[in-house]
Formats: sequence, structure tokens, C-alpha cells
Amino acid sequence: MEARTFIACKIREFRTVKLRITAEKLGLLLVPKRSGKTISSWETGRTRPDTETMIQLCKIFDEPIAAFYPLASSKTANGTSGSCSEVALYGSIISGKPLAFIPIEGMKPCPLELRRKYPQGFFLRVKGQAMNNILPDGSFAFIDPLQSAPIDNRVYALCLNDDDAIIRRIKKLGNGFELLPDSNDPTLKPSIFDYADEGSNRIVVVGRVVWMMLPFDWEL
Repeated sequence: MEARTFIACKIREFRTVKLRITAEKLGLLLVPKRSGKTISSWETGRTRPDTETMIQLCKIFDEPIAAFYPLASSKTANGTSGSCSEVALYGSIISGKPLAFIPIEGMKPCPLELRRKYPQGFFLRVKGQAMNNILPDGSFAFIDPLQSAPIDNRVYALCLNDDDAIIRRIKKLGNGFELLPDSNDPTLKPSIFDYADEGSNRIVVVGRVVWMMLPFDWEL
């Protein structure tokens, strides 16, 4: 991937996924201040920040300068060329019991083709047994936040009451959702959230789980 394109993707990723701020807000954090149009120009690869600005961005995003440059291609075991990109690990998510999002833990390698297909994707660490048929405890779920509308029986990361998060299969109801576990534990049951019920939790779809990765030290 061309360096300018990679830098553009990283600036947008760190702004939207890590800091969750607008382009205008990011511009105000720089010295001298930049407009939202300038930030957008960087994020589309039309222009590129100068060296001094890159140093400022590293401090704002709390990232090393190496995070803004693509990893070099390497030879895989079968001799073919392979490459990957690094993607934000956006903390932990419990699939059996809601838990508030934890701040970003670091970066994880991601296949370049997956990164190209889901440029705004990020990882969430899975904890718990409610989805262990497909997402083992300790695995990393890759989330596509651009999914516009939930699809029945697909797996999603969801926020409950703005800050608590779980992973479940979704079944759309007339006025809410049924959240379905996918587990070998028969005691885990579906949950129904009906917006007509007073006091029902408000559910916001964070994104769809499109891929998963096991830790490097995983033992079968």
C-alpha cells in the first residue's frame, strides 16, 4: 500500500475509532489549528501532513510514528508474498455479561485484504462463554462499524444504555430485538428487548462481527 494512502487510513482510524472526534475537533488540537477540510484532505490521501504535524498527531493519538507506515511485505511459509496491516484493539467486550468498553489496549495485525474490505474495522477482545461456538473466550472479534442495518441471525457488537457492550446474534422484532447466544452452555438463554416496555434497555448497534482471530499463544 502506498505510504500516503496508509497514513490517510491511519489518521481516520485513530480519529474515528480511538478518539471518536470530528475532523473539525482534531484540527483544533493542532498548532497551528487546521480546518476540518484540511483533515479530510489528509484522510482521503489528497494531501499529506508535514513532519512537524505528524509528530503532533503521534502525541494526540498516543501512537508511535511507526503506526503510520505500512508493514513491509514478507514471504509466507509457502513462499508467496504476504502483507498485513495493524488495526486498533479497542479494549475488551464480554459476550456473556455486559461490560463498559475499556480503552484501547494496542494494535493487532490484520490481513491486508480484510483491511481493504473493511477500512474502518477494529478488533474487540471477547471474554465469556455466551458465543463460544464461534468466538472463543480470549479471541479477537473484527468489527465492521459501517453496517447500515442489522441483518437477522448475524453476529453484532451492541451497546446497551450507551456504554455497556455485548456480542450476540440478532433477530429483529417488530419493536425491538431478540439477542441470541451461540454457546455450548444450555443455561444461556435469549434476551428480548421490546422498546414498548417501560424501562427497557436502549440498544445501539456498534457493528457486525465479520472475522475473528485467535491469540498467537492459543492452545487447542
